[in-house]
Amino acid sequence: MKDTFPGYYKPTEIELKRLWENCVFALDAKVLLNLYRYSAETNSEIIQNLQKISNRLWIPYNAALEYHQGRLDVIESQEDSYLGLLNFLDNTKSELKQRLLSDNNSYLSDQLIDKVVKIFNDIQNKLMSKKDDYLSLFENDELKGTVSNLMDRKVGPQYSDDELSKIYDNAADRFSKKIPPGYLSDDSELDREKFNKFVIWKQILDKAKTTYKPIIFLNDEKTDDWWLKFKDRILGPRPELIREIKNKANVPFYMYRIDPFMENSQKYLELSIKQEAIDEVQKFRKRDDEAISDKTQLAKQLRFQREAVLNLSQELDDLANQTELFNLKEISNALKQYKGKQKITKADILKEPKENT
Repeated sequence: MKDTFPGYYKPTEIELKRLWENCVFALDAKVLLNLYRYSAETNSEIIQNLQKISNRLWIPYNAALEYHQGRLDVIESQEDSYLGLLNFLDNTKSELKQRLLSDNNSYLSDQLIDKVVKIFNDIQNKLMSKKDDYLSLFENDELKGTVSNLMDRKVGPQYSDDELSKIYDNAADRFSKKIPPGYLSDDSELDREKFNKFVIWKQILDKAKTTYKPIIFLNDEKTDDWWLKFKDRILGPRPELIREIKNKANVPFYMYRIDPFMENSQKYLELSIKQEAIDEVQKFRKRDDEAISDKTQLAKQLRFQREAVLNLSQELDDLANQTELFNLKEISNALKQYKGKQKITKADILKEPKENT
């Protein structure tokens, strides 16, 4: 059974140990982009440990391209977060000060109010300082230089336009059959964006076939076309991915998000990682997952509303076609006849259709 359906079985400890000892560690763009969201201490922990396995790191060309294209957007989003928090603190400080003054409590002295305001000011000043440091990344991004050095000569080859055209056709066929990864991409996106996940997967397959080495993909994407999930719990890579790489390259494949990778690297690679760094990544991931879940629910609601509008539009088109069989006087009489009803149906109006004369 396991040989026939390998994707539905978690590797044994012996298989995982062998996998970790011999694999290529492939990186997803989001693993690198999330470095801009962690503290400097956590970044240092992650990068130092990646440097220890530097000779086994590799990144698909399109994942590296996605990192470079998305870096400034991540920096800008962090600026928005700082500004939002500063604005929230400023409003809270004003409201709290006003409340303390209006309560007219004898035990609340001006000195106490000043202390409360000072605490808020100190927090705001520290946040403002960090915001300014963060915005300096637009001009002087040391983290970008560190990542560049880490991944030097470890980027996969680029596909030609002709190769991409064939890959896009293959991807479109796979998506119609819901074959992962990437089939959950937004249809409104451009081809290079909509099919990017599959292009990255194709590059991983090529790497496995040319090196004959197993692959561990460090992937911080959260979509169901990468991960096998049960009640929002990630169980492992999609079974289709494990089967495909086994059939085409005859090598094992597994995936980790960055925090499980950090935990397991201590076990299988004997790396040393501070628990505080793991805790921070897990807290960030939890918040990020909750935000993604909210967006997913909103997207589902929007899709439902769009489908409802399309259905209503079709019904109106059908009604318009049918009402061509009536003249206006007959429709008016039909409405008058049923005006006493609480609800008038199309069947009521369109009963006993007659041709126009």
